Amino acid sequence: MQIGSWDAIHVIQVGPEEEGAAHYCLNSTVMLSLTTDNKQSGTFNLSGSIRRQMSMTLAVADGHLVNMGKMIEEMEGKLRNSLDQVSASSHFFLSSVIFFYLKRRRIALSAGLFWENQGNGLHS
Repeated sequence: MQIGSWDAIHVIQVGPEEEGAAHYCLNSTVMLSLTTDNKQSGTFNLSGSIRRQMSMTLAVADGHLVNMGKMIEEMEGKLRNSLDQVSASSHFFLSSVIFFYLKRRRIALSAGLFWENQGNGLHS
C-alpha cells in the first residue's frame, strides 16, 4: 500500500433532557481510501464509505461530552469491524480483478500491443 486514509464524520443530535437523561442520535460516515503502486499490476485505487446510525437514551450526570465521546468510540469500533468483514469478503473479488488485469496485460504484450497502465485501454 502506498497511501491510505480513514476519514470519519460524526453528527450527533441531542434531544431535550427529561428526568436526568437525554436522547442522543448519532449518524456516522467513514470514508476509506487505499492506493497501491506496483510494477507488476500498476496503480490501483480502492475507495468506499460506510454509514451507520445509533440512538441511545443516557443519563446526563457525567455530561453530554462524555456521553457523545462514548457513543463515537463505540460507533468507530463497529464501523472498523464492518470494514474488516467487507474487506475479507472483497479480498476474493479484488484478487479476481487483479488476475484478470494481469492476464489481459500479458495477452496484449504477447500480441505486440502497447499497454497503458492508467486504465485507458490497449492501443496498437
